[in-house]
Amino acid sequence: MRLAVAILMLSLACIAVEGLVRERDALLSKSTIERIESDDRLLGEWLRGQVMITDNLVAAIKSDPQRSASMKGDFRFLLDQIGAELKHARETVANDRYQAVDVREFGAVGDGLADDGPAIRKAIEVAASRPLGQRCVSIPNGKYKVEGDPKHPGRNLVLSGLNHVTVFGGTMTEIQIPQPLSVPLVIRDCGDVRIENLKIRFMNRPFTTGVITERISNDTVRVRIDPGCGSPLAPAFKSCEFRGLARFYSGDLQAGSRRPQLSSILPHQSAPSVVDRGSGLYDFTFKQFLPLDPGYRAGVRIAFYARTYGNHAVNNLNSSRTRLVGISLNSSSAMAFVNINSERPFIADCVVEADPDTYVSTCADGIYLRGGSLGGLLLNNTIRHIGDDFFNIHSLLSPAHDGSGKELILKKQWFLKYMKVGARLGLIPVSKGINEPTVEATILEIEELEHTYKVILDKDFGDLVTNVKLQKHPELKKADFLILLDNQCHGLVIKGNRFEDGLSRMLAGGRNWLFVDNVIADTLNHPFLVNLCPEPQGPENAEFVAPRNVTFANNRFSGLQKTLFRFGGSANQFRPIDPEYPTATHIRFENNQIRQFGKNGHPVFNLATAQFVIMTGNRIEADLPQDKPAVVSFKPDHSNTIVNFKQP
Repeated sequence: MRLAVAILMLSLACIAVEGLVRERDALLSKSTIERIESDDRLLGEWLRGQVMITDNLVAAIKSDPQRSASMKGDFRFLLDQIGAELKHARETVANDRYQAVDVREFGAVGDGLADDGPAIRKAIEVAASRPLGQRCVSIPNGKYKVEGDPKHPGRNLVLSGLNHVTVFGGTMTEIQIPQPLSVPLVIRDCGDVRIENLKIRFMNRPFTTGVITERISNDTVRVRIDPGCGSPLAPAFKSCEFRGLARFYSGDLQAGSRRPQLSSILPHQSAPSVVDRGSGLYDFTFKQFLPLDPGYRAGVRIAFYARTYGNHAVNNLNSSRTRLVGISLNSSSAMAFVNINSERPFIADCVVEADPDTYVSTCADGIYLRGGSLGGLLLNNTIRHIGDDFFNIHSLLSPAHDGSGKELILKKQWFLKYMKVGARLGLIPVSKGINEPTVEATILEIEELEHTYKVILDKDFGDLVTNVKLQKHPELKKADFLILLDNQCHGLVIKGNRFEDGLSRMLAGGRNWLFVDNVIADTLNHPFLVNLCPEPQGPENAEFVAPRNVTFANNRFSGLQKTLFRFGGSANQFRPIDPEYPTATHIRFENNQIRQFGKNGHPVFNLATAQFVIMTGNRIEADLPQDKPAVVSFKPDHSNTIVNFKQP
């Protein structure tokens, strides 16, 4: 009986998806993509990615009747969004750069001495008030020092509420930022803003580096600061979050380089007390001192960050169709490029890289995306020497606050533009150890209250566990989670990038996206590189739900031997995970080249809780342990294909 029902469901799914495919083919015909690509190479590249994403989605729908309705909802959402992007492209008037406002007309000098911030801000203001098609600002070659904006403390250039504005530099345009904890560029509540060809240079870096000369005690090490690096007692380290964050590297250097051979994600050592011992020597005393294998000892390198979350170099917030092209960055006290609640951001031909005399660029992640419904394009970027993750794709999940059945009370963690009638809401019963939505509903009504939203759904969520129930019943350990199913960076294309020498990993949530033709050369001394599983973040939140329909194809991975892709390993006391339930579904690994050095006993792939994984044509060169397979816990009942690895 069950088999008959499954066959019937699969047949219905196949019939229904054919209509979606026909609609997709009409939208994204070969001639349409070629015509758009001739005018806009980035949009054309993104559209080609959508064809591949939806092809994979069709295959997933046909193979998985249990999730077919949900994935058809994803397909429907993507088609609506792609149609809107094509309509927008047809109706948008291109900016005429020959009519650009020149910042020098407003007093900018470009000599690296005068504060050119007021002139640049005025030029942007004037350009934004001009007719569509004339909203351009030119920043010619030169070195433009930009002090903080008095209207926006801690920020240098703030573009707020602008529409269809282009700011572009020349081949040698440099924006100089004097303050180490500043935010050079904020794009907030904007549409169609394009920033192009700018070198953003922090003149005072928000970190220092050195080498441990001796271990003084169980909690104190003596450090010699590297030549050219600042004092760890500089004001930035006292005013930043955590009062400084230390991370560690091996003493051995890469051949012909000042870059350490190995980096370590753990442990984060924060808020040390620092004493100047003279002659460039400083004693660091840590409150939570944990030995770094093989121990904090002479020769181990240290990076001490003035990390301040929120002080990201480029903040793209609540905006749509932002384009960042040809931006280079040498430093940041937090992340390099942050995109929060922003739709279809394009980041192309950008470089994040350390100055030649050091091995650190940013104090945190390279590229971060959270909360956007429609993912954008990360194309031909170079992200190097960062102090944390290469890139993160996060959802915003919320613990169920109150209510049951079709009526729920939600915390105001989502913007109202996403909490709208017609949006899809999913229930993740984490109180039962389940990681993905089991019931999906459409919002019929929304009432905005002082601190919450009251929503009425078209389906019954049943008697779910809420925060209110936890207060009344302490024996219940965890509230169930809710998720906006359209809020998943659908359609993201990551292509042709180089990720190198990061101090952390790739935290890859989201749904329906591609990672193709990239090069990853890591030196991370850690058990894994890519996390493809739910990621917890404390008792009241989670970073992303189970990833789905993700493709890794034609990439080149090289680095220390470790688990490249990990599933199901992020359970903690805040979010129990039942290993019988999948933590990722419909993941494809095709034609990747993997080269690993060393031997630490970790399998290359850990697919213990992944379902519907396809692996074909991958080539591995690694010194794999003889007593352990390349892939462990590869469960046949999880519908995974036979792994097809080629080893030289």
